[in-house]
Amino acid sequence: MDFNVSTSLDGDILVLVLSGDGSERNLKAISEQIVEVAAKSRAKKLLIDVRELQGRVGMAYIYSLVGETPLEAQALKSAIIDLKENESSYSFYELVAVSRGFHIRFFNDIPEAKLWLLSKSSDEASRPEKANHI
Repeated sequence: MDFNVSTSLDGDILVLVLSGDGSERNLKAISEQIVEVAAKSRAKKLLIDVRELQGRVGMAYIYSLVGETPLEAQALKSAIIDLKENESSYSFYELVAVSRGFHIRFFNDIPEAKLWLLSKSSDEASRPEKANHI
């Protein structure tokens, strides 16, 4: 595997920092490792920093990846930190994931992500302008 997942706890939030190769050949393994680490830690709130991942995948792969994500991940509230330049990819990922029942949002700002994670409502998973369903 050409990627690394480092973890730490910040109160009730499990922080995962991903680095290395984030291409198609690793993305499923990365996703599985995140779910596994969350299950072992019993964390329900994840802050996942993907800014150090190299490479991004296409929209068709994103669509299939969300469909293959274990259903137990729907119980997790996940804030993903990414670079603004990747917004087109992560906006699509967020739209697909939210429409399939996942509580997920993408951010460029860690404090904003933490505020969302600590908010009481998980119904805030999608932004109003992203209420379309796939």
